[in-house]
Amino acid sequence: MIRSFLTLLALWFAALPALADPYTIAGVNVDATGTTAIEAQTEAILEGQTRAAALLLERLTLRSERESGTYVEPTSDEATRMIRAMSVANEKRSAQRYIGDITVAFVPSRIREYAQSKSLTVLDTQARRRVAIPIENGTIVDAAHPLARALASPEMGFSLTPMGVADVNAL
Repeated sequence: MIRSFLTLLALWFAALPALADPYTIAGVNVDATGTTAIEAQTEAILEGQTRAAALLLERLTLRSERESGTYVEPTSDEATRMIRAMSVANEKRSAQRYIGDITVAFVPSRIREYAQSKSLTVLDTQARRRVAIPIENGTIVDAAHPLARALASPEMGFSLTPMGVADVNAL
């Protein structure tokens, strides 16, 4: 009975549309120091945005094309011009250090233009959201288990195959 219910629940969640677009990179850790708190924050955010742009291009393009020799990761100026929105979480700062996690949403047309300028094919069709039920040794694990936490991480929701984890406590 419970197995049938879990199967139906998984199918229902799989039929839901994707909740996030593939042009968003979530959970980019930033950490920088500077002579002032503002300098550290500026450096951390800029470096994080640039890394997010590179991660997005890695997600949406073919490795073989990136490794062909014509691809160069975007500079911080190029990455900044491709950003649509950004949010910060887990922010901590001191007089000379800044730490946080950023989520960066990019403008699809600007990412495509950049990729085209580097002779890269963009693969951005997102599949329907998938829901996983984390099981270890035949037992459903709780939300604190590393597998459940990995599946529930924000990054999984923005991938080309968005993933989520079923709330096993509600079953």
